Amino acid sequence: MTQDESRLIRDITQCLYSSLEIEKSLHETLLLLKEYLPLDLVHVFVLDTSAQTLRYLAEATVKRGTLIDERIQLSWDHFKEIRD
Repeated sequence: MTQDESRLIRDITQCLYSSLEIEKSLHETLLLLKEYLPLDLVHVFVLDTSAQTLRYLAEATVKRGTLIDERIQLSWDHFKEIRD
C-alpha cells in the first residue's frame, strides 16, 4: 500500500468516526470520497444475523446526510446470499 493510499484510508476512517451522528459523518465521508470517485449517494446498512434483518442506518448525498433507521426483514434466500 502506498503512502497516499494509507493517508486516504486514514482520512476516510476519521470522517466516518468524526461524529456520533452517523448522517453527519457519512455526509463528510461522501464529500471526501467524491474527490476520488464519481459518487452521488452512499448508504450504510448493518446485517443483524440474529434477526435476519438489514438495518438501514443512514444515507448521504452531496447536499446532506439523512438518518433513516429502518429494519428490513430478509427472506431466507436473500439472507443466505448476503451472509455467504
